[in-house]
Amino acid sequence: LGNATYHEVYEGECVGLILALHLLLQQDEVSKVSIQADNTAAIQATATDKHGAAHYLLDHFHSLLGHVRERHPSLKLRICWVLGHTGVEGNERADEEAKLAVRGHSSY
Repeated sequence: LGNATYHEVYEGECVGLILALHLLLQQDEVSKVSIQADNTAAIQATATDKHGAAHYLLDHFHSLLGHVRERHPSLKLRICWVLGHTGVEGNERADEEAKLAVRGHSSY
C-alpha cells in the first residue's frame, strides 16, 4: 500500500479481503467459501455499509461482493476471524512473500 506513515494494518487487511473477492470472480462454479482474517475490525466492516476508517476500501469490497454474488448466485460466503493466522495452511508462505514485498522485492 505504501509507506507505513500513511497506511495502517487495517487497510492492508481490507485489501486482503478485496483480493479474496477478486480471486472468487475468477473461479467457476463456486458454492462455498471461507475467508479468514485476523483483524476483527475489518471483518466487522464487511457487514455494514456505514462510513468509517478506510471506507473507500470497504465501498470497493461491497461493490465487488455484488459482482461475486452475480457470478455465483448460490454462494455461501463466510468471513471469519482466525487467531493471527496461526495454523492456517499457506500462511508461512504468505508471510515470506509479504516480507519480500516490504523489502522491495515482489514476485509480480
